[in-house]
Parts: sequence; C-alpha cells; structure tokens
Amino acid sequence: MRCPYCGGLNPEQRKYCIRCGRNFPVTIPNITNTSTQQKPIQASQSVPPQGRQRVGYSPAQTQRPTVYPPAPPSREQSSNVQQQTRGTGQPVTPAVSRSGTPLSMATRTRTRRQPTEEDFLATTPGNLPAVGPTAPENFPPGTIAHLYSLQQGALPYQQADDIQYYARKKIVRIRYPYSAPWQQVATLMSAFTAFDDPTYDTIIIQGIRDQFHDPIYDYTNGQLIFDRNVRLGSQLQKRYQIETDNGFSNRAQRIVIAE
Repeated sequence: MRCPYCGGLNPEQRKYCIRCGRNFPVTIPNITNTSTQQKPIQASQSVPPQGRQRVGYSPAQTQRPTVYPPAPPSREQSSNVQQQTRGTGQPVTPAVSRSGTPLSMATRTRTRRQPTEEDFLATTPGNLPAVGPTAPENFPPGTIAHLYSLQQGALPYQQADDIQYYARKKIVRIRYPYSAPWQQVATLMSAFTAFDDPTYDTIIIQGIRDQFHDPIYDYTNGQLIFDRNVRLGSQLQKRYQIETDNGFSNRAQRIVIAE
C-alpha cells in the first residue's frame, strides 16, 4: 500500500508509513445512512492514486538547524582560566626536558645546529680566499719548478696530531690559519719538504684550521698527496695531487703534476 502523505510503498496491514512515519488514517462509518451501511476503510486497503493527495511541507519544517562550533576563548579568558586554576590549589604540570627535569621559561632554549663552513666564512672577516696577498703569476702551477717556488709565500704552521704510519704510507696533519688557495698550496709544499722521507712511497699532508673544526672531513685547509712510485706503462713517476679547502666546496681547486 502507498502512504497518502508521502506516496511511499508500505507492506499490507501497516499502521504507519515506514518512510515518513505518519499513521495511516482510519475512516469512521457513516451511521446516519441505515439503509446501506458501509464498512470502514481498513488501513490495509490501498488508496487509489486519483483520491490520493500529497501533503507538502514547508522548507522551514524540514530544514535542520545549523549548529556552529563554539568560538575559541580570547587571550584574556584563557589567562583568567589559568589564574583560577592556580588559585584553586590544583597542581599545574610544569614543562619537563628529555631527561625528566622541569624547565622554567628562562631555561627553555632551542637546539642549535652545528656551525658549517659557510657560517664560519660569513662571520669571520678577512678569511675569504679572495682577501689577502695576490696570487703569483705561476699559480696554478704547471711544472714542478713552479710548485716548489710557491713555498716563498708559505704560512707558519704547527703539527696538529701525531704522525700516522700505514705500511709504506705516512700521514701528517698540520694546523695553520685559513688563507687563499695559493697560500694553502705553498704551506702544504713547505710541510711536505720538511716531512719528506724516502722510505715511504706515499706521503700525505693534511691541513686543518684553528678557528673551524669539521668532524665530517679529514682536512679543511687543503691536502697534498705525494706518490713516489706511480707506474705509467713501463715508467715510474712522482706525482703530486693537491686540493684546497676540503676538496668539495665550490672554491676548492685541484692540482695534479707528475715528475
């Protein structure tokens, strides 16, 4: 059967509509006409479509009320709530560090990152490669004679760590101020002349800085690798490999000369 209000289909012997929830009307028999007594229309009888009238509803009855979320408390309200909470004597949970110790507002600090080479160069005036004595004409060197002539501009240095020995290899680390690339090459060559030993086939001179220490790189102020017996076909040569800075920066220079 169909509902006279919404027109929805319902099973027989149903007292209310399963769609709109309204009760089906029950027709009362007409007692004035005794000649022909009509039986009341049962709720199970279906109403013909011609006699069915759909009841309309206004939008105001079917529209649900709009619920808005509560507005966040203002700064004054939140401060009042905090004062009321503290005034009631309830414990206030303090901020704690990773170790579990409470922190006050005065002791809260942000974790600082480790300084990089770019930070060092930006905050240390006078240490940029472009600042300092002008590079000589024989830089970058093209021959062994030009390489050794650069020692005139070498800077004073100090041995940083103990000398390391690995079979036929010797590693020496020196410490001196950061300077221009040609001065780094000159200082490395001066240290190589002082620590050269014919009993070792490979000698490595690594330069580090006094003001900046980077645990990632083995050297930050240039490196010189000298190989005494480099085989090229049937010949043995001496080869110098020199890199400035840490070897990976955009200012680094690499020089390779064979003798």
